[in-house]
Amino acid sequence: MEKLHPRTLLYYAFKDLTRNFRMVLMVATALAFSLLGFFVSSSLLAGFRQILQNSVINTYGHIIVKPTGDDKYIGNASETLDKLQEQAHVTGIAARLELPLQVSYKDFAIGTLGAGVVEQEENSVSVLSKNIIEGDFFETDSEDSVVVGRSIADDLDGRTDDGKAIEVGAEVEITTSAGRLREYTVVGITDTKNIVSNRYVYFSRKETENLLSLSDEVSGYVIKVDTVNNIGAVKDEINNLKLPIHVYSWDEQALYVQDIINTFSVVSNLINAISLFAAATVMFVVISINTERKRKEIATLRSLGTDASFIIAFFIAEAIVYTLSGMLVGA
Repeated sequence: MEKLHPRTLLYYAFKDLTRNFRMVLMVATALAFSLLGFFVSSSLLAGFRQILQNSVINTYGHIIVKPTGDDKYIGNASETLDKLQEQAHVTGIAARLELPLQVSYKDFAIGTLGAGVVEQEENSVSVLSKNIIEGDFFETDSEDSVVVGRSIADDLDGRTDDGKAIEVGAEVEITTSAGRLREYTVVGITDTKNIVSNRYVYFSRKETENLLSLSDEVSGYVIKVDTVNNIGAVKDEINNLKLPIHVYSWDEQALYVQDIINTFSVVSNLINAISLFAAATVMFVVISINTERKRKEIATLRSLGTDASFIIAFFIAEAIVYTLSGMLVGA
């Protein structure tokens, strides 16, 4: 049998599509709605992933440094900080001193964590002091003021997620795990957009050292680098210093982010599968109708010696045009 030239195939497909332009438009619209769920769910998942990643990086930087083994603190903190600052690609470092505590306000008490920080250091790494939604950040060496995370402020007013929080200026009692009790004034409420850090109570690092009776010791460092592509290189450089520390990238410490993304991925993949199945069904129906409508034309072409592969290629070409049109409209 004679094989027709590809140009003949394209010409024949073009003539058929332009002759049935209304059909092309209707099929493209049907495919667009079928594929719309795929585009939307994929975009939402990508956006949701980016929001979660940003919430971690904007609070904990790109690299987290912690003590080794069973040690609670990193000794010689100032010397270690100097060595970390010397590393290439590092744009900011903040030292933090953490402690478990209980915060009480009126009849409500919540167990949580506290962190001693320095505003100037945090500004180079995190949004902790930049994202104050009420009040102000405390002074560097303040001994009687605290900033609380948004979630803690919400819980301390007695009802969670009610849109209300304790007011700036409220007096709260802080009890450490060692039993030390002190009263502080809430001077600010911060919203870091991170579910973990929004449950912290923040002190000046000097006050945290007083509470723990420590000097030149920290719980860890958070580090920001110039680009995410340099995270691995900076980790290796810090490890080569052979300091008594453990070095982690942000994603190694925020495994909950991947768990949340995986949960939403199941739903997204289900929506994608349904959308693609609907699109495939539309195409199957269109090709079936086209085949039935062109039975006489197919018979004529076959009687003239047209190869079967040409007819199959013709329907495939039309299907590709329909699909591309649907994708463009859906996008």
